[in-house]
Amino acid sequence: MQPVTARELFVCAVAHRDDEVVRGQHFGYVTGRDIRESECVPLSGCDRAVGVWCGSTEVFVQPSRVHMDLDAFERGLKENDDAISPAMIYAYAFARAGVPLANGAPNLALDVPAIQQLAREQGVAIAGKDFKTGQTLMKTILAPGFATRYLGVRGWYSTN
Repeated sequence: MQPVTARELFVCAVAHRDDEVVRGQHFGYVTGRDIRESECVPLSGCDRAVGVWCGSTEVFVQPSRVHMDLDAFERGLKENDDAISPAMIYAYAFARAGVPLANGAPNLALDVPAIQQLAREQGVAIAGKDFKTGQTLMKTILAPGFATRYLGVRGWYSTN
């Protein structure tokens, strides 16, 4: 398995997984070349690829100046801006590589203007917000039913 870029600020579960996590500079770890030359594309014999983000749900990030345009975003990458999440770094790398990306997690990676601008400039399709695995939907349906029947729920544990 290739190491991934992650930060405890966004995904707390990575703190103990040093063997699989690359820390340090945002800019320069994940590049378009990494995406195009990853193990999957050459081994499959494919001429094209599509990325599918299935990473862990990240802590919500309020969009800020660093997200508003591509120049600000790239400056933020070089300066390790805390408002740039790992999913955004990968979204940037996929768009820079010309590889379409579907976002399967509930994060803002493809919603920020800088990534949308880059995707337009590169002619790359980006789509998605969440694959909706069903756990959240079930909670949304069951919790009100339990409450209506005065069945107290003190907590809910999910694995997604």
